[in-house]
Amino acid sequence: MNLNGLAQIVASSIATGALYALLLFGMLIVYRVSKAVNFAHGALGMVAAFLSYVLTIDLGWPVWAAIASGLAVAAVISFATDRFVLEPISRKAGREGLDLVVTLGILLFLTAGGEALFGTSTRSYLPLGTDVPVVIGDMYLNANQIIATLATLVLLGAFAWFLNKTPSGLAMRAVASDPSLASSVGLNVSTVRALTWGFAGLTAGIVGIIVASRLSVDAYYMTPFLIKAVIAGIIGGLDRFVAPLLVCFALAVFEGLAAFFIGTNFAVPSVFVLVILLLAFLPKRFLSERGVVRA
Repeated sequence: MNLNGLAQIVASSIATGALYALLLFGMLIVYRVSKAVNFAHGALGMVAAFLSYVLTIDLGWPVWAAIASGLAVAAVISFATDRFVLEPISRKAGREGLDLVVTLGILLFLTAGGEALFGTSTRSYLPLGTDVPVVIGDMYLNANQIIATLATLVLLGAFAWFLNKTPSGLAMRAVASDPSLASSVGLNVSTVRALTWGFAGLTAGIVGIIVASRLSVDAYYMTPFLIKAVIAGIIGGLDRFVAPLLVCFALAVFEGLAAFFIGTNFAVPSVFVLVILLLAFLPKRFLSERGVVRA
């Protein structure tokens, strides 16, 4: 394989890694403010994609309006999950592990609802740029890949600015650092948590719609993306931002190269083999520096 072919694979993989990173990003901010891993996060993307599909194809809505509605619904579901389910349960029960049960239950509910409403057969979503070629030097990409990469970079950059330069961002950091202290100085911890969950749902919807435009979709099409995002979070640490997001890109590039050299059927298994080796042989100091993940 020549260098141009290698560059093509790496560039395409980076575009996929951007989607892993954006999906994981939503999970990371939720974990930072509530110490919960939202296993229903990927299903929110499915909801956004399916709803926008129905509004556009079946009801004739403009594409932009359908996508905006799908994103809004994903954000509202995520907001409501924390505000009306997780936060009250956690406050009253005070037991670890309930977040795991709740988010897994919501995952099952959303996927079962998707199958009940839209059937078990796969559907082809709107192309959203997958049919628009983009030539960069000797590399042949498509507009969808460029959109995915730019959307991730813009959202991550905007959030970094928001987190460090705005009162609301500083409030989020305070809640993530010490909820009790934040509450004692007058911050509404419940509202900050719920709004963070809502924003995370928005990012999940964006990823779900972009991924749907590349694949034939069903109620479970986001599951592989969620699994790889969680893997990156485990390796990089859910209490960090930069490291796990970089791992997302690295995993995607590794998967792309594995698919080329040993075949697409072995690409995903090779990722899991790599993860097992990393977790087995990473220095103990690296693993111990990360916070313990509570579901």
